[in-house]
Amino acid sequence: MSVVPASLGAERARGCFWASVFPSAARVVKDGGAVTGAPTFDAAHGVTMDGANDYLTYNMLLQEWASVEFSCVARFTPTFALDDGSAHFLFDGPAMGVYSVLKNAADGLQVFLGNTGVGTAAYADIAAAWNDLTENIIVVSSTTGNTSMWLNGVQIVTADATAWAPIPPVWIVVGATNGGVNKFPGTIHELKFFHTKLTDQEALDYSDGVQWDYKEQRAPLYTGRLNTYDPAHNLVLDASGNGRDGEISGATKVIGRPGYLFDGDNDHIESAMSGSAATLELSVACWVQRDANGGNDDRIWTQYFGNEVNIELVLRLDNDEINMVHGHGGLDQASGIFLPKNQYDAHHLVSTFDSANIWRLYVDGVLVYTSGALIFTSYGQKFLWGFTSVSWAGTMWGMQAWEEMVLTPLQVADLFQRERRERNRL
Repeated sequence: MSVVPASLGAERARGCFWASVFPSAARVVKDGGAVTGAPTFDAAHGVTMDGANDYLTYNMLLQEWASVEFSCVARFTPTFALDDGSAHFLFDGPAMGVYSVLKNAADGLQVFLGNTGVGTAAYADIAAAWNDLTENIIVVSSTTGNTSMWLNGVQIVTADATAWAPIPPVWIVVGATNGGVNKFPGTIHELKFFHTKLTDQEALDYSDGVQWDYKEQRAPLYTGRLNTYDPAHNLVLDASGNGRDGEISGATKVIGRPGYLFDGDNDHIESAMSGSAATLELSVACWVQRDANGGNDDRIWTQYFGNEVNIELVLRLDNDEINMVHGHGGLDQASGIFLPKNQYDAHHLVSTFDSANIWRLYVDGVLVYTSGALIFTSYGQKFLWGFTSVSWAGTMWGMQAWEEMVLTPLQVADLFQRERRERNRL
């Protein structure tokens, strides 16, 4: 069956279809599972198995495994040494649909997907990263012909080219093989399955345990709330504590709800950037709500190199498409990505720029456009929400820019869902 209470909304948006932290035997049964032996359960730490008699079995819905992409995250503490010369399975499927991750008898780590071995990391490749008797995190990210694996922040299998095809399992065993042997001695704290391939950065973040740390990065944040508005000094206060307050020019504070109103003509909020990066890695997020009377080529935000425009996010007059102006005049169109003129529709926009000069556009938490390689310079110290001439026509809030950081799809989905919940509570 589908079990997701132990996952976040952003993880489900990224394809998580089964997740458990194994809080109790009753929860195992409620989730369509069965308990063999007498494992101990702890709501804070998971399930501890003795390696001799204990394991769990869960029924599965076939359609959720019928994907040529698969990822899993396993967090566990073994009570065995890596070099004990025995096989121990974290999980396994039935004989005709083996999906498994295990420590094998040669003391390496091995992955089977669709009854096919798709990646093995030898003892010599994992010994330095493995933690005996303390917590480990293994992440597998795969599509047919491309499987990678990470252990505690170290990539131990890189793009294994073995092809595999889905063979949906009717059940999964946690802590043993499908025959109830090669049991796992130790505690399994958490297990998650995805029907999508996590990006390399997402997988690395999971294996490092830092997938949500983007929230702690001190990027300037302009919430648009009244308590961050300083009319006496014409400032938007930086809610991140970073000290980069925004200078208001023309834009006015919306009354009764978060946001600033831009009239489309020279309205902007200027913030500072470090300008320290030699290459461009940048993530920019904001909520926008269009003015029903808008219609110009609206500059949503603009980033400068010196006194020249380096990047602009523009909503075009002719067709309401979102466009990226780059490299002092170059243009890239997110064809088919529209923001209709409806003053009641709020949208969350995120743009990321990586070291390969690829622009990715997310609307409401979903990746909708990926560019080819564009032309950017390293970014400078000036950033405008809006513009000095033809500006955004509508309301904007939740403005944030991360320097030298490329948000992952998982992080973008999390940011959108958290801020949408917060907005709905206001």
